[in-house]
Amino acid sequence: ARLDEGPFAGVGSIDLRHPFRDASPDAAGLPAVFDLLEERALPFQFHGLSQADPDFTARMLEIARERPALDLVWFGCPATVLNGDAPGGVPSNVHCAVLSDSIRDCPAPCAGIARDALDRSLLGTDVSPAAFSQWPPGESPTGFDSFEEAVMTARERLAALPEDVATELARGHLERVFP
Repeated sequence: ARLDEGPFAGVGSIDLRHPFRDASPDAAGLPAVFDLLEERALPFQFHGLSQADPDFTARMLEIARERPALDLVWFGCPATVLNGDAPGGVPSNVHCAVLSDSIRDCPAPCAGIARDALDRSLLGTDVSPAAFSQWPPGESPTGFDSFEEAVMTARERLAALPEDVATELARGHLERVFP
């Protein structure tokens, strides 16, 4: 009923693989959530820090293939997903929410990232400014100790890209997934 009362941008962000949680992508309640999101053309946003768990990565990609009408916004997606070289390929409905690892650490102007990786990326952070203070200095999972540092780094990286690529990464992808 709450979904009918106002504009929502989907369900998120669900901690499936996170330092605080290890939940199954096949949890009993998720199919009903997926059905509702597909029906309403809303994305499923989730944490999936799965670099050390190829089975989790494979299952999430399988879910994406089973549900092509469901956009998945993956916070912490592994490099194989971002770069499109996961076994079996990466479905077009999988979007990597990147800010730190993929864009922050690449040499300007992010020459190490293939254009197809940029094409499946959403630039952003899922951590609100207030949440940064919850982590001891140097231990934030985003790699930034302040919201200002995260925003300034994103701006630096966008400024290093060709203008059309930066505009598409900063706005175009986001508007397609969150109409």
